[in-house]
Amino acid sequence: MRISVDERDSGYRTLLQWGGPPAAIKVTLNGQEVFRCITADEELGEVLVGVVDGNGHPVVDGNEVRREWWRGVVKIDMPEVMFG
Repeated sequence: MRISVDERDSGYRTLLQWGGPPAAIKVTLNGQEVFRCITADEELGEVLVGVVDGNGHPVVDGNEVRREWWRGVVKIDMPEVMFG
């Protein structure tokens, strides 16, 4: 499964298409929960995250938050209620 909050990504879905709030979605990488996740892909084993500095503030390049791809074992947990 691939999910994304980036409208330019193939895994993008609106809240209506997901059927519920994205806050209910949990993404883990190598068993650790991922925060600031933009895109997650279980098959490719990749998550795209927004980069933060040592104080937890977003790192900005130009007009966009810097992003990094992390790789490993990705799991996406979405409550079944979201699929109606």
